Amino acid sequence: EVALILEDDALPSASFRERWREYVNEGTPSGWKILQFATTMPEVAKQGIHLRDTFVSWQPYHRSTRAYVINRAGMRTVVEKAYSASSMGGEDVWTVVLEAPMVVSDEAIYTLVGDAYTSTRLWIDSFDNVNSTIQSNEVNSDIMHSYSSITDIDHHHRTDDTMIFEESLLVLMNVRIRKREGLIREIERIKQDSHDVCKFHRRCQWKVNVVVVHQDMLAFVQNYAASELSGTSESPSNVEILVTLSAEPFNKFAFVQTSIPLMAEYDLVLLKDNDQRISGFPWRTFVLQKKNAIVSGPLRQSAHEALLG
Repeated sequence: EVALILEDDALPSASFRERWREYVNEGTPSGWKILQFATTMPEVAKQGIHLRDTFVSWQPYHRSTRAYVINRAGMRTVVEKAYSASSMGGEDVWTVVLEAPMVVSDEAIYTLVGDAYTSTRLWIDSFDNVNSTIQSNEVNSDIMHSYSSITDIDHHHRTDDTMIFEESLLVLMNVRIRKREGLIREIERIKQDSHDVCKFHRRCQWKVNVVVVHQDMLAFVQNYAASELSGTSESPSNVEILVTLSAEPFNKFAFVQTSIPLMAEYDLVLLKDNDQRISGFPWRTFVLQKKNAIVSGPLRQSAHEALLG
């Protein structure tokens, strides 16, 4: 179901060999396709030491294809996007076409597959005196120290894996829908994000305002959302969908205003745009770091913006 891809200079530790399957099965964000387990940037490894989350969204500055895990969904994406059979002789043809100008392999593979995340705790080092036949990089000794530090405090992190916040959480979100494909994509993201954040709170509720542009989309949106987010008697859905019709630009804070009475029932309220993903965001770290702040928000940059920058 998954493949672990290693370059020729990868050095899996005993800890990695023992734990990587368990780590992948238990700590991954919903909907993942590819997971990065190595970086040539010491700052990325050092940052992971201070996070209470096992994976974060991949960014171009994370750099390295020394070690990664790809699942069947990721493999299928590679084939669908890059493979074709030549009309001349039936030879296999692999072509990578991307929006942003790519110059290195990690940007190509992680961007092509999408739903890519970087490990914050479990890493694969490289051999000190082995020159890779794939590419030549000067490995900074600081990164080796960073990996050792992660190993040293790994037990401390593992005790946090079952952390559940007593604070209740309400998530308010607007999303504008023009086509059926857009709704299907957004509902899947909502399911993934709600799962990845609500598993850390004893009480968690999502309320989503779906704004439909065309009248003929109303019935489809209502029926599809109901079927996908209905839940079961054993596991009821924690997502409530409100469908409204507006062909004109709308004020997203009007929906927030109507939810003010509901806010009084929760300790924390998250106001979120639909293009801000929770899967891959270090949510537990964020909640712990905010402490008693009345209003707090993270800095944000998408992978696409970083590639163009």
